[in-house]
Amino acid sequence: MTAKTLKKRGAIDCTRGLSREQRAISRSFKKLQSSLTSSCSDGPKSSSDDMKGSGTSIKPKLSHTEKCIRRLAKQMLKHDMSHRRRVDAVKKRCAARAAQFGMLPERVVSKTSFEEKPFGHLVQPGMKFYDASANHMQYVSSTVVSLALFDEDEMLFACSGIPLPFDTATKLDLTRIVTSACLVRKFNLKRNRDDKLRVEVRLPNGKSTLGFLGLYDDDIAIVTSLDFLEVVPLDLDYKSVPVSSDDHVIAVGRAFSSYSLWALDGVPCTECSKTWVSSTSDTTKAVLGGPLIQNKVESKGRLLGMTLDLNHDDKRYTFLPLGSLKERLEHFQILNPKVIDFHNYSLPKGVSRIIPSGFMLVINQLKALGYPLPPPLVL
Repeated sequence: MTAKTLKKRGAIDCTRGLSREQRAISRSFKKLQSSLTSSCSDGPKSSSDDMKGSGTSIKPKLSHTEKCIRRLAKQMLKHDMSHRRRVDAVKKRCAARAAQFGMLPERVVSKTSFEEKPFGHLVQPGMKFYDASANHMQYVSSTVVSLALFDEDEMLFACSGIPLPFDTATKLDLTRIVTSACLVRKFNLKRNRDDKLRVEVRLPNGKSTLGFLGLYDDDIAIVTSLDFLEVVPLDLDYKSVPVSSDDHVIAVGRAFSSYSLWALDGVPCTECSKTWVSSTSDTTKAVLGGPLIQNKVESKGRLLGMTLDLNHDDKRYTFLPLGSLKERLEHFQILNPKVIDFHNYSLPKGVSRIIPSGFMLVINQLKALGYPLPPPLVL
């Protein structure tokens, strides 16, 4: 009890209250507490035995500057966490988009655009090829079309194609065109996330229409156009004839822009079968997918097959003989199909299909969700 309390109760204060020395110590301790509270940002901690014994908790008192610094630090931490969440979300979206598009690149506009150049010599309007066994003549001009690959307005590639017999089994108003698989390879190489590549078909009369890439293998590809086009289909009943090393050949191709028909003279290669080389220094990919014709001076030459590819190293062309072309189309079930309804169609061995432009995202979403894929586009 204090001396004042004892006096009120009538008791005698034997201690005579706090001494002067004790009061000085108490004042010094209070000053120390006040100094620690105002100078420490985290507040003073009672670590001494005297502080522990006091039984009082000391709350820190921050200055205005320290409060601003703390508030700013919290805002920076919150902003950093929000930025990390946004970055993670963008990465997840990019990963999902890459998975949906099969890691396709972004669209890049080439600085050097594809350019068609004249080659060989122009085909005369009355040029024909002839099959003696069937006593059948057919104008070359009516059996060759031009196929061009576009990305918006930019031409990426151009080659030729040969119209196939119209489909009487399914009774669909369609025109199928066989061409070189180089068109598919260029399509897959140039495909991007915009997924807007398209194939255009240039007819002998100069008109153009859309074509859809469908089935293909290592050598040939099928392009399908809606409706019956103004072309004369190739008669695949021609009798296949072997190519002699003494023969001369003519490779025919149509230019897309001018829709003019050009021919390149050549000779069969003696080192490798099913190959030929140009008689001149001219080489062009416009003849790929076009007919290869036997060049006879005394009579009309026979159709030998279709030009497939060009090896730039030795300027050697490969071709598919007519008999092999017919067998390949039968394997594709383009000729004499085993099933009429394309929903029941299954891809033959060694045959692949192109996912049409604009459908890559949908197809990959179906794959990711585990749904069965639609039947191949067989038109």
